[in-house]
Amino acid sequence: MVCDPLNELADRWADEGRQSENIRWSLPTNRPIFFWTDNGITHHSPMNPTVKKRIDLQVSQQQLKIHLGSTANFLTREDSLRDLLGTFHKDRSVWIRARRRVLQCLSYQFPCVLQLKQWGVLNEVKCRFCEKRYKEKNIRDPPDTVESVGHIQCYCPVLQLPQIAIHHGIWRELMFSIRKSSTELNDASEPRWHFPSALSPEAHAEWGL
Repeated sequence: MVCDPLNELADRWADEGRQSENIRWSLPTNRPIFFWTDNGITHHSPMNPTVKKRIDLQVSQQQLKIHLGSTANFLTREDSLRDLLGTFHKDRSVWIRARRRVLQCLSYQFPCVLQLKQWGVLNEVKCRFCEKRYKEKNIRDPPDTVESVGHIQCYCPVLQLPQIAIHHGIWRELMFSIRKSSTELNDASEPRWHFPSALSPEAHAEWGL
């Protein structure tokens, strides 16, 4: 049996400390020890990052029980890719503003006109981009467009090029991930699956928006 020399030396010092007349630490520390059970296994630890995350989880679960809003329904609904959203939010390589925008959209705090109206900051809910566009085109009866998150992301005609660029970027990411995972070869030792590819990012004029 091979023992760790440092561990063995620590055990000897502990024995000497218990028998010494110069007692400095003879009782447990006053630090609180936290206990929790996860998958049938009981864990115990003093305050550390793991315990803090566990406390945050317990508090959030308790808070979800007393809320009935759309955000609470999303967080309690199964199969909503919340694990991927959590991974995205913790990824420090992602631009901080992008992570903040996702969190704002999920929690209904994105400062669009509709949200500002609900907060009492503005009195109107119409899209300012659409109103300006319709005035320039002399449209007498423009549609009553409300500037919501969905309107900004998918409907607003003024933001059409950024919307197309974002959808193209999502499509490229999906194709790249599927192609990367599809490594099966045919009898000629060639890739069995072929995926359509868009033009290069440099060829997409909207990619630079």
